[in-house]
Amino acid sequence: MMIQGSNNPLVIQFDQAVDSLPQLVVSLWSASGASLKTWALPDMMVDGDTAVCPLAESETAAIGGAKVTLEAKGLDGSGNTVFWDSVNIYVKSRQDRIIRLTGA
Repeated sequence: MMIQGSNNPLVIQFDQAVDSLPQLVVSLWSASGASLKTWALPDMMVDGDTAVCPLAESETAAIGGAKVTLEAKGLDGSGNTVFWDSVNIYVKSRQDRIIRLTGA
């Protein structure tokens, strides 16, 4: 689950080690098929079978709808494309997307 307006990263655990792949791309898509965010290897932290994809508060606040789809693909050392099944992530809508704090 993703909470609208949060800045928690997406932590993806693959079924195999991905830290040796020369290329890895993770994409987040809206229910209508619009691209919301794409991470390439330099944009994420990868360790073994886990990739951490950062998200800013402003990015998650702009996500509308009840779910988004996460897709990942990469290239192995032989140049073959590796695909993983897409995953639906449910987005918990928040009414307080922006909280402005002011000093006294």
